[in-house]
Amino acid sequence: MDRIACPWLIKKFVDPNAEFLFVPVDKVMQVAQEQGATPFDAACAGAYLVGSAGELAASLRSWGATATDVLEAIPAILLRMQSDGME
Repeated sequence: MDRIACPWLIKKFVDPNAEFLFVPVDKVMQVAQEQGATPFDAACAGAYLVGSAGELAASLRSWGATATDVLEAIPAILLRMQSDGME
């Protein structure tokens, strides 16, 4: 996942009206406060998302899980993140 892929997944599977501002790391809190936005670390969210999707795929497929299984698990993880208030 990268700074573009994670927001794209959120727009596609969680909130099609979500808006993202890409700013330097040292400006995130300042811009979030100025814009009334929620700070979002795409790198951390991406790592969490892929790790959780891998765990789900492995639990469903055991040792036979493939990269495609992990990709197919991403929408379920995004929905779980949203219902857990992690959006």
